[in-house]
Amino acid sequence: MKSILLERNHPIDVSAHLRPADVGGIRVLGSTRVILFDKILYKIFLKQKFRIGRNPKCEIRIKDPTLSSEHCSISRLKPRGFLLRDSGSKNGVYVHHPLDGSDSWRKVATLHLTVGLHILLGNVRLIVTDRRGYCRLPVERYSEFFREALYCYGTPHAAARATGAPRRKLERVAKEMQR
Repeated sequence: MKSILLERNHPIDVSAHLRPADVGGIRVLGSTRVILFDKILYKIFLKQKFRIGRNPKCEIRIKDPTLSSEHCSISRLKPRGFLLRDSGSKNGVYVHHPLDGSDSWRKVATLHLTVGLHILLGNVRLIVTDRRGYCRLPVERYSEFFREALYCYGTPHAAARATGAPRRKLERVAKEMQR
């Protein structure tokens, strides 16, 4: 069955979806937290490398016991793009891209980031977003779209704002998912 991509103001174009130049941040799945890479600065300059981990000195700090103190790092590539590199973490870095056609996670040491890529750091799932903090949702049926939108964006309000889906419909689906 062919997956479709649903997102507000985005044409359905898989080739555009896979360009690393469009990467702009990461979103913690199941929450409303979005980290945009262009907001991470050193004084007034864009930071070229930022670390992800539990340590308070990490630029992206995630308080989860399954993460190492410095789990991985993300580096800017010239002219555009980002590279994810494992920092020798205990639980490793696993990735999965929904458009690859497989449901399996694979362990990586280094990887070029693309929009829509799912990253697993310990028990924390992240998804790579575009420069506005949005990501396309690959679904096979329209009914799955609401569940995926809630899972990706965290709350019905955030999902409605990002996708243009009716907020009341998303609230009903969220209540059904809690049962």
